[in-house]
Amino acid sequence: MKALVKFLLLFLLVAPSTIFAQDRKMDELYKKYSTEKGFEAFQFTPEMFKLVANLQIDSLMTPQEKAIFENNLTKLKSIKVLTYKANQENPLNFNNIIAKEFPTEKYKLLFESINQDESFRVRARYKEDKNEKSLLDEIIAIKKSPKSTTLINIDAIVTLKDFMTIMKIAQEKNKELLFKK
Repeated sequence: MKALVKFLLLFLLVAPSTIFAQDRKMDELYKKYSTEKGFEAFQFTPEMFKLVANLQIDSLMTPQEKAIFENNLTKLKSIKVLTYKANQENPLNFNNIIAKEFPTEKYKLLFESINQDESFRVRARYKEDKNEKSLLDEIIAIKKSPKSTTLINIDAIVTLKDFMTIMKIAQEKNKELLFKK
């Protein structure tokens, strides 16, 4: 769960590039399940990203990192999170629903962590663009455990280079914040 929270918070703090309004599978899932029994749901909206972008972050980042942060954060459309907690009253195979809506042949694996009966995977769907060779069109993170499944959807179009730069900044800032005395 720590990896999931860290990923979400770090991505929220240093999030990626341009967003285009599109209907997404996550929008349908969120609308259908966000009020259903057994589910917890929340989302970050563009207004939230604007508020975070206005935070005083000068001391945490170099001018170049701050420019990347400010340029990209205010352009996010949404981050949506759905968590299903398995129980006897509401049996549902949310893992099968996720697999159907986000097939692995369309979403390339970026990161994977497997620990006994838990897994955490980050996948991205690529978009072809004549100006950019590697655009990530949508990013999903899936955390599975015996008692719950969490799906995070980041609706963004970002270059692979920008995504890797943002993740590098996030990793460095996470280390600085964790080990700061």
